[in-house]
Amino acid sequence: MADRVGGKYILIGGLVLFATGMGYVDWIAEVNSGRWSFLPGLIVAGVGLGFTWTPLYNIAMRDVQPRVAGIAAGVGALLQGRLAAAIQDEATRRVGQLPSEFCDWFLDGFRQGTRGGLEFGTNQAGGGVQATPGIPARVAEQLEQLAEEVFKNAFVEAMHLTLILPIAVVLLAVISCFAVRQGKVKTRPESMEQVEDAA
Repeated sequence: MADRVGGKYILIGGLVLFATGMGYVDWIAEVNSGRWSFLPGLIVAGVGLGFTWTPLYNIAMRDVQPRVAGIAAGVGALLQGRLAAAIQDEATRRVGQLPSEFCDWFLDGFRQGTRGGLEFGTNQAGGGVQATPGIPARVAEQLEQLAEEVFKNAFVEAMHLTLILPIAVVLLAVISCFAVRQGKVKTRPESMEQVEDAA
């Protein structure tokens, strides 16, 4: 299809589909979103990627020098920074739900947890607060639930802002595709005789 229609237009369509799918994921994401609610956006983005790689490879091999390595790491650093800030904001916003004697302790736990950066994993949903001996069971349960709410809401907020960057980059790539010249990929001669014949 890329040879018949032109890789440029297949690439534009694929990138638009990918950006649309990821935009849907960003739009639909809420704290209580189930995994299946993301499926339509992921399907659209996956189809878009299917229409992207072959023409992108052909165009890159023909003309373009790839100079965009490290973008994924940059997005990860952006998410990490936004999440650290959002966690502290969410903790400050929700701390009033606790008995007053636990408010400073709750906030300090999140400040310390986000000071050196964040690592994502299965134990991260509990935020920066861990239960300590001597806390009444009712308060400990409230702390655990509140810490989970802080992390989940902060993650969704940080994700919304962070996804804007790669979506914008993809849309910029779509626009730049209009400047790509149409042409066929040059194949390398199989032998030196072919090179001599061509000369």
